[in-house]
Amino acid sequence: HSVINAIGGPVFQPNNFTLNQWASGLSGDLVAVDKSGYPIYELISAQTLPELPPSILFPLVQTVKSAVEEYYKFNIYRGCTNLDSPNFSFIANVDDGTCESPETNYTFGGVYQQCKQSGQLSQNLCNGLVQKNPLTGAQSCPSGYESVLLNEGTRSATESRRRCHHCGFLGLRHCCDNYNVYGSAKYQSFWCVAQGHVDQQSGFQFGGIYTNKIDNPLTQSRGCPLYFYPLKLGLGMQVCVSDDYELGFRYSVPFAGLFSCMTGNPLAVHQDTSFKNPDMLHSLSSYLKASNNWPRGCPTGYSMHLATIENSCEINYCVKANAFSDKGLPPVRRPPFMDLPGDAYVDSGISEEYMISTGGETWTDLTLANQPNSAEEADRGGDSQGNEDGLSSGSTATIAIVITLVILATVAMVTVMYRRHQRSRRPYHRMPNPETGAENRREYGATGHTEDSPQTA
Repeated sequence: HSVINAIGGPVFQPNNFTLNQWASGLSGDLVAVDKSGYPIYELISAQTLPELPPSILFPLVQTVKSAVEEYYKFNIYRGCTNLDSPNFSFIANVDDGTCESPETNYTFGGVYQQCKQSGQLSQNLCNGLVQKNPLTGAQSCPSGYESVLLNEGTRSATESRRRCHHCGFLGLRHCCDNYNVYGSAKYQSFWCVAQGHVDQQSGFQFGGIYTNKIDNPLTQSRGCPLYFYPLKLGLGMQVCVSDDYELGFRYSVPFAGLFSCMTGNPLAVHQDTSFKNPDMLHSLSSYLKASNNWPRGCPTGYSMHLATIENSCEINYCVKANAFSDKGLPPVRRPPFMDLPGDAYVDSGISEEYMISTGGETWTDLTLANQPNSAEEADRGGDSQGNEDGLSSGSTATIAIVITLVILATVAMVTVMYRRHQRSRRPYHRMPNPETGAENRREYGATGHTEDSPQTA
């Protein structure tokens, strides 16, 4: 007989199951084979990668280290690890002290998100970042609930635009250049916590959170349970809520707040004082007094679960301990845990190329190096731009001929007027009368004749 020991991978079937079949499913069922070792980012050094300059090596180590830390964060499942406790969670790998929990129920007033854009971009950066609270139909909380700022962030983008104008002598040349336009959108995420004792059916039922990278623990998929619908929060979180208490109740889990690296959980403030003074449990004054010191955790009996990480900020939510245990073992969460920043730059039809030096410290813009200057583009840019940015060659020639004729006509008119003006300034001389002059010439020195003088025939 033979003995097979399989560590990780799919369950090894005794019949018609080969080693290749087991190896093909290994990537989906990884297990730890040791509890100690060197992190992968410690293998990145000048000795192992001598071809990389220090300017690239150190950021590479930090990037890999951040990726490893995020991997551990997304694969931590907190809960009760005591086998003898009724709250024991067999999916938990970190004990959070929830093995004993008091009977406490919290209501959820929904979420909403605001966004404001600034700059001169043509695109709407707030698209997909605005969320109304269905309980109010606006960006607000219902009556009896208080808004709690969960997180805020900025989405920025740059547009490259091209502008052309007439330049040179008489504006006959056509000059173009590129310029950048910047813009940003600031968004703020809020959730609604009860100010005091409210009706249990005045708010929403909670059905988990998922993103386009992380599954919902309740459904083991990127979606909401039956009778629940998603509300977008942050850059990519989808919060599942339902107001159908009759049909959706069995798919919901008890909810006890959200918190992030920016803001704590107001429901966790009273976990130590609520037993001494029950009236403080839903006291708005206590919320306001502790708004700057809210603990980043969950009330007693509730476990923390990581929703997402946005801009290096963790966002967590609290549900009742052992709420996800009956859903089975969760799969390993693998990177990437965030989307690529595809909207950071908008290319308005202009291609740009760069040449990077060996050390990565010098970038040469090949687009600008190969781009003709304004004078050259003035001579040949008319045909390429056509009717979009400037005048064609024929139109430019016609305008040049007309301007030349106008200049010549103007010069001729100025010359004629100048000559007339010069003539008008000469001294005046009276001209003699031609008839009077003739008589004088006949009388002066002429041989006269009388009637007595003989006439020759």
